[in-house]
Amino acid sequence: MTPGQPKHLASELHVERITDPNSDDLDAALELYGERIPESEQFEPPDIVRWIRQDLEQIERGVLRPRDFFLVAKVADQVCGFVLFHYYPAAKLAFIAYLVAAKDQRSANLTREGISKRLLQQIRTFMEGPLKDCEGILLEVDRPSAAGTSPEMVERLSRIRLFCRLAQAQGFSLRAFDIDYLQPPLSLEQPNASVPMMLMYVNPRHRHAASSMNTTAVRKILKFIYTDLYPEGYSDNKDENSEYKKCLKKFCTARAKSLPKKIPLLDYKQVKARAMESKAKELVPETKPDPLPAPSELKCEEVPKKRVGTVAKLRAASKLGTFYLLDWALLGIFIAAAFAFGGIAMSEAKYTLAEILFGLGILLFMAKSFSDHRNHELKNQLHGIFMAVGLLILIALVIWVESDRREYKRRLASSNEVLAPSVTNVGPAIQDASPSSISTPAQRGNSEENRALTKRGKR
Repeated sequence: MTPGQPKHLASELHVERITDPNSDDLDAALELYGERIPESEQFEPPDIVRWIRQDLEQIERGVLRPRDFFLVAKVADQVCGFVLFHYYPAAKLAFIAYLVAAKDQRSANLTREGISKRLLQQIRTFMEGPLKDCEGILLEVDRPSAAGTSPEMVERLSRIRLFCRLAQAQGFSLRAFDIDYLQPPLSLEQPNASVPMMLMYVNPRHRHAASSMNTTAVRKILKFIYTDLYPEGYSDNKDENSEYKKCLKKFCTARAKSLPKKIPLLDYKQVKARAMESKAKELVPETKPDPLPAPSELKCEEVPKKRVGTVAKLRAASKLGTFYLLDWALLGIFIAAAFAFGGIAMSEAKYTLAEILFGLGILLFMAKSFSDHRNHELKNQLHGIFMAVGLLILIALVIWVESDRREYKRRLASSNEVLAPSVTNVGPAIQDASPSSISTPAQRGNSEENRALTKRGKR
């Protein structure tokens, strides 16, 4: 029993954190590491010892420095399992590098599952301490579809199922990214030695996992893994660190290019189904075409090829065209509305507003065109064509609007010129009236009396 250790801990499974690089428990854990982890997936044990030492030495880097946690599970002073995980406060992401348990022991709590569960429970308690701001936990597992044999694939699936079950016991919903993930090369000596793996993810703050993740978020995670996690502490030589990081940046760029718009997050049932489907494709025998007959065996009669009728071609084309038009239908409504309101604005002589609305319609057209062909191998050429067509249409519309604006101004100026002479002619007409033509009230009265006498004389 270790001096100072309580008696009940000597016979029970318990977990301790290793902070001393000279610890005997660390040596025992690294022996277990060499036994249980495939050599192609191992870092060198001296590097792990250096990480533990540097974790305490680099306190001056502040609270946002990367942290390394090495926990061992012990019973009767014997190391029976360990977990090594890293936490990057700046990225708010944790990465479980290794979770290892010894072969099943004599007690039910000392099975591999029991040891792993106890180690994950300890990580769970860290969520209220050093990992309180963590937004994602990542781990790599062997990809089932890359297994060489069926028993190996079953073993890999069993390990994933165990991890999912252990995560659920801690309130985590563990999912796998449906991408062609590769563990980066672990050494500059073998820059092309990447290993096909499966990247798994859990958000410790959400009890219910999402079914997918957008490309931007996944690229951020891959960038964290390839350019922060693996290069950090690769070597104690600055030049080697710089060279290794440069190598992984290229690796990251190549992997990020192949990502789709949305990446599904698979639960265990979906992971298993994908693995079985991939294995079934491998088991289907490859059919080889019949060998061509020798020239001497060829006959004059040729088997006519099956012709596809015009009606069938039109039907297939109409289906494809219908799907494409439906995809454009909703956006077409907005484009048509922009053009319609632009026409109304022109009729109301609001020409600047009309140009803005026409420009909005063209912008929507170009955005949709760019989005539909963003993954096409000729996307740069297509984008150039769409931009040229959109600009030509916009220029034609602007010319039309400006022409109508000038015509409107011309008509307005002509109407003003017609109204101006009629107003100015009123003055001379008044000035031309002579004084003799203006009668006084008395004269108007005499003339009316004379007209009345004349009418009576006639009668």
